[in-house]
Amino acid sequence: MWAWARHIETELEVNELIELCSRLLEINLVDNMDSWEWIGAENKVFSVGAVKNLLNKSGQQGGDQQTPFDECKWILNKINIFMWRAAANKIATVEALRIRHIEVQEDSCAFCNDGIDSVAHIFSSCYAASVVWNQISSWCKVQNLFFFGFEDISMIHEFVGFSGAKKEAFKGIVRIAAWCLWKARNKARFEQKEIRIGEIVNKVKALGFLWFKYRSRFGNIVWDDWCKFVIMQVRCFLGPSI
Repeated sequence: MWAWARHIETELEVNELIELCSRLLEINLVDNMDSWEWIGAENKVFSVGAVKNLLNKSGQQGGDQQTPFDECKWILNKINIFMWRAAANKIATVEALRIRHIEVQEDSCAFCNDGIDSVAHIFSSCYAASVVWNQISSWCKVQNLFFFGFEDISMIHEFVGFSGAKKEAFKGIVRIAAWCLWKARNKARFEQKEIRIGEIVNKVKALGFLWFKYRSRFGNIVWDDWCKFVIMQVRCFLGPSI
């Protein structure tokens, strides 16, 4: 029995009622307790491994394959994940939100107020990012860094002429710089914090030194050498445990 507020009148309403009834006929109610099922696995049970298998299967079936992401071992995993998501335009920029049909009133860059808040602009075109990359270039003694897309940031360590420890260090430095730019963008956008380029670069140096010294194979590095980007090819090995 339907408790109608009024009788259906139009052809559209009749068709909607027919569709509703057909869907209700597919429902089978039982006396068991409700439970969640995940359709990504055959056994309907959610697991990280099942998600990985589903993503791999989707990647194989997709026509547009992405280049496998080259992670950096000595930086935090969350920065590697951030780099992967940013390269796929999956971080929450205004541009990405609008693709997902989420409207944001203020769409300009929080750094320069010139250009839309997007991955390409924040990390490549923005004046603040350009100054950061210029200072990173000067510190690491490479030609000025210019990027046309975020993928260039992920791969720049392959094209600056470094090898061994220097290449490994530079790879992480660039990614930490991108992460610090994103954190500064969030503070400027949501907390109205003033952008200070010097603070961003200093944070890149401090975090880079801390993680490279204690998370990499090159634990012999000292702060003065790090600030001059003098990195010797000497590895620090741990002795046998007692």
